[in-house]
Order: sequence, then structure tokens, then C-alpha cells
Amino acid sequence: MSTIAAADPTKVAGRRIGAWILDAMIGGLLVLGGMLTTGTNTAFDNSITAELQCDFINDFTDDACIQSGSTLYLWTGDDIGTLFLIWVGASVLLTMVIPAFTGWSPGKRLLGLRIVDQETFELAGIGPNLLRGLLWIVDGFGYFTGPLVGGIAMFSSDGSRRVGDMAAKTLVVKAEHVGRPVAVRNVNSLDRTTQAPVFIVGAPQPSGPTYAPPQSAPPISAASPPSSSPPPPSGPPVSMVSEPQPSPPATGAPPVFPTPDTAEPAPPTGPLAAHQPPPPTSAPSTDVEPAVAPAETMSSETNADASAEPSANPETEAAVVPNPPPQADAPSMPAEPPSPTARPGVDTPMWDDARDTYIQWDPELEEWMMWSESSSRWIPISR
Repeated sequence: MSTIAAADPTKVAGRRIGAWILDAMIGGLLVLGGMLTTGTNTAFDNSITAELQCDFINDFTDDACIQSGSTLYLWTGDDIGTLFLIWVGASVLLTMVIPAFTGWSPGKRLLGLRIVDQETFELAGIGPNLLRGLLWIVDGFGYFTGPLVGGIAMFSSDGSRRVGDMAAKTLVVKAEHVGRPVAVRNVNSLDRTTQAPVFIVGAPQPSGPTYAPPQSAPPISAASPPSSSPPPPSGPPVSMVSEPQPSPPATGAPPVFPTPDTAEPAPPTGPLAAHQPPPPTSAPSTDVEPAVAPAETMSSETNADASAEPSANPETEAAVVPNPPPQADAPSMPAEPPSPTARPGVDTPMWDDARDTYIQWDPELEEWMMWSESSSRWIPISR
């Protein structure tokens, strides 16, 4: 694959030389017209006599003489001054005046060239054209042999500029580039801010890998409860058999963790009601005497009543069965329906037969907790 840079609009050296020759020819024609109108001619008998007379005039007088056969063309000192003015006037007209208003000399016009400002690529105007035209004194060194200084500078400088172009900050470009600035290396400010266009010939360059942006999860509000259930506790399985279990000791109330709802949920009813811990109470006093077992109390009262009053019907007395003892510390069953947000083990403690204690999920620690009888507090199951 190869790269070809965009055509530099200032690479027009051939056209510039052609334009200079055309302008010189136009100026020469003006001077020649002046010579024909101001000079005089004299015819001699032969060419030898005409030649000797012309050499004498050129060597010993201020006049100018040109021989053509047996005829002499003569210009006096005043005529020479007039011809010099015609030559200077033609130079000023072709290199300064006309370009100042049009952006071209007759030769440049014919070859499609324009003189523009090096930054904006607009027509240079009067000031820059007067300056670059005046510096033909330097660029035209060599004069009638050719503009040696201007030619060397044009072929060796960036932007093909002669000395006059460098001083006036102008460029000579093709006519189609007027008003369309491009970067010229080491010449204008566009070279430091804009890269010149480059056309690629051949296969296109492979593009870099494309990556799909990661899909971000929707933001989770800190106030909203987690949508997923907590992980199951490690260790033995949790029994969900609805059997009456002793409640946790009331020596210390377990910590209460905030729930998403501001209102305290009602305890659930039904089979799971027996697994819920009772509300925290004050610590039990050590001075209280142990209570008598309900079964023993019922048995003593029954025997006392039986001994006090004999039964009139022995069969009925034999068929009497004592009432079963009430469940120890059975929590009361609320009449309200359970709150839809209460979840056993998550929002309220849950009895675990395998650990013989209550367990509960701690949303702040993100860990299952169990009630410790020895330390009277909730501890992680993993300990």
C-alpha cells in the first residue's frame, strides 16, 4: 500500500517561469513601441560607412545607435530617458498595479495563477503586491540575463517563494485555490494546526477492534428492600415442623434491625406462630422460687376435691380424665391477619430444631444469626 500526498497548490514553478516570460515579452513590446516612436533613422551608401558612424556615436556621445544594414537608428539622450521611463512604467504596471487589484499579471492570468495571502488564500491586495513588486530589485539580480536570485529562492524555499513573497507573506497558487486555504509546510499557521489531506491508494487500513459497552445494572435505591431472598444458612437443615418450642430467655432483648417498612409488622398466625420469639421483657429475677409443675398442681387439686366430696356416680368419676398441661410460655395468637411483608427467618426469628435455638437473617451483616443461650445474644451461625 502506498500514500500519495494531496497536490501542493504552490508547486507551480513551471507556470511561474512561463508567466514571467510572457510579462517580459509584453514589457519589451511596450519599450519597442517607444523606440519606434522616438528614434530617428538615417540611410548611408553602404553598410561599412553606416557601421563606422554608429560605433563613433556609441563611443563618444550620449546618444544610442543601432545599425541595420546601411541604415542607422539613432536615439538621443532625451530619447533614452523616455525609453527608460517606458520600461519602468511597464514593470510597475505588470508586477504591482494590475496584481494589486486583480491578483494576477497578464502572464499569470493566461496560465491560471493568482497571488494570495499565505494565511487566508485570499487575493493579496495592494500593500503586499507593491512590496513584492518592489523587491524585484533583489529577485531580478542578473537583470537582462535573468532573475537569478528569484529563481534560486523559488526552487529552494517552502511554498516556492521568492524573496518578494517571503517579505510580503504571499503565495502564488492555482486560480482554483483562491479562498481555500491549505497547510503549507513551514509557511502558514495551518501547518501547525491542521494536517494536510492525504489520499490512500490501495486497500483501506484495518480498523481497530470494536468493543460493546458493558451493560450496566439498573441503580438500586438504598431505601428499597432487596429483591432476592437471603442465602440459606450453612449447616444442618432447618426443621419447619410446627411444634411448640421454648421461647428465648428474656435476660436480654435481641437486637432489632430496621425493616423497609416504617410500621412494625404484625406477628404471623397459624402454625408458624409458635416459632416466633416473644416480645422482649425485663430480665428474670433470681429470687423467684421455681414454679410448681402444672401437672402436679392439677393432680393435687383433683385429689383434694375428690376426698372432700364423694361422687354420687362412680362410673362418671372413673371416666374423668385430667386436662392436659398447657404449653409452657405459649405466645398468644393475634387476631389480626399476618402482615404480607413478614417473612420467617428474615423479618422475624425462626426456630431451628437442628441447632435447638432461634435463627434470623441479619440484612446489615448479610449473615444468618443464631440465639446463644450462654452469652444471651445473637451470634453468627458460622462461629
